[in-house]
Amino acid sequence: MGVVTFARFYALHVLILPQVIMSLIVFHVFLVRKHGVAPAPDEAGPPKRFFPEQVVKDVVAVFTRS
Repeated sequence: MGVVTFARFYALHVLILPQVIMSLIVFHVFLVRKHGVAPAPDEAGPPKRFFPEQVVKDVVAVFTRS
């Protein structure tokens, strides 16, 4: 690695990556404005409890290997 390599990495990080990140943020905000933050909850069935049902599912998912 030499001076030219570091100069290219510097140019990538300073000139290109901020533009890419800003483009992704703008795209994300556009999608949130278009589709909304989250769909409306389904009120058809009884509400599900987080504890203990969802906690058990999360623990099983974390400790189960595929």
